[in-house]
Amino acid sequence: MVKPINVEQLLVEQSEVVHLMAQDEIPLNDTLNKLIETLDMTLPGVWTTLLFYDEERDVLTDGMGPSFPAKFFEEVGEVPVANGEGSCGTSAFFREPIIVENIKTDWRYAPYRKQIAEQYNLKASWSHPVITSKHQLVGTLAFYIDEAREPSEAELNVLDIFANLAAVIIEKKTSEELLKTARNVLEKTPTIIIKWSAEEGWPIEFVSQNINQFGYDAKDLMKQGMSYSSIMHPDDVLTIGSKVAYYIENDVREYEQEYRILTADDEVRWVSDRTMLEVDHYGEVVGFQGILFDITARKQVEEQAQYLANNDPLTGLANRRYFKHKFELALEEAKESNAQLGVLYLDCDNFKEINDELGHDIGDEFLQHFAKRLNNVLRDDDLIARIGGDEFNILLNDVETKEQVNRVAERILEVVFEPWELQGVLYHITVSIGVSFFPQDGSKADELIKRADQALYGAKFNGKNGVVWYESLTEE
Repeated sequence: MVKPINVEQLLVEQSEVVHLMAQDEIPLNDTLNKLIETLDMTLPGVWTTLLFYDEERDVLTDGMGPSFPAKFFEEVGEVPVANGEGSCGTSAFFREPIIVENIKTDWRYAPYRKQIAEQYNLKASWSHPVITSKHQLVGTLAFYIDEAREPSEAELNVLDIFANLAAVIIEKKTSEELLKTARNVLEKTPTIIIKWSAEEGWPIEFVSQNINQFGYDAKDLMKQGMSYSSIMHPDDVLTIGSKVAYYIENDVREYEQEYRILTADDEVRWVSDRTMLEVDHYGEVVGFQGILFDITARKQVEEQAQYLANNDPLTGLANRRYFKHKFELALEEAKESNAQLGVLYLDCDNFKEINDELGHDIGDEFLQHFAKRLNNVLRDDDLIARIGGDEFNILLNDVETKEQVNRVAERILEVVFEPWELQGVLYHITVSIGVSFFPQDGSKADELIKRADQALYGAKFNGKNGVVWYESLTEE
């Protein structure tokens, strides 16, 4: 029996994990333990483990999971990355989620591993590979359950989100030594001190020589009376000016802003500016004194984390979570404007052949090019997402007729079937596509995606390499 997820508690605990991730002084294992504890606390009847990938020996090892005793991981030992090595070894091998509904009867569990599972009353296991933004396998995240069953969609979503979060944490924390080195260099570099007038354009009156880290010469800037606003990013000037006007109007004498500046080579750098207002004896603002810190590295980490939260790291397409979020927004707009939407659920019919014959690296490269071909068929306001493995969802916004949706689906069949040259061999790839239509087939995102998935299975049943509409299933 599937038990409800404590969504509110999950969000609270997830925020705490992200907070720990942002603190460089918190060790990697402490942050990952918090992530696992969060899952165990908010998913009733689920126990979580994380295994790390040893690339040199091609095994999963050094398991962690607060709900399990140390003896459990000693008995599990090292798990080879291979098909048939439990849910974790198999998941790491195929680089995709593996669902084992019944450990006792599943062939992928060797007899001795079944004995271990029985000893700890583990009936099912669902594993997800942990893969970084550089497409490197670093481990597996697994859920163990005390009853033989398949996961709910909500549980699968949580597994996917937290596996991606674990990848971000591992990637960030393992690069801490490099970040610490960079930080030491920055700490030894004097902070930029700058003073500018309140006159139009904000002419620079003084700047410390270490402005040269941005390619400028301090003496030249002061001699020429260059305006400070001229080295700010054009898109930020009005925003900064508005905020400064607000601070002056409300008599805020000290404030801090983050914005972009342009280097002498027109590169973009982010700075944190701690500013104090200079006033004359009449109380009028006559200038500003600023202390600038280069925060570009921090901004890049934040942007990367945001990107990974919304995108599939292999193809760069939207991920399942972001697709559903945008789909729900599109439904709200469509209901207000009486617009129609098309939903496509597609799957490569013979992708496994490429993986088996050429290996996962070539398979990953194929998926990247496959995603580009799909994108070329769509309009700018349509949305495509990689759901997992070789499955993709497409949202066609504001369509006028079903025929318009059908043309897109048929065009996808055509462009995908065009020959693929992989390692000197030509391959012909086919796809099966299931289609649902709003408002005819449902009014909710989950409902429409599920019905497109059902139609996809109809396309597979009909011999693959074709398109099946959900409405055709209901007419049979």
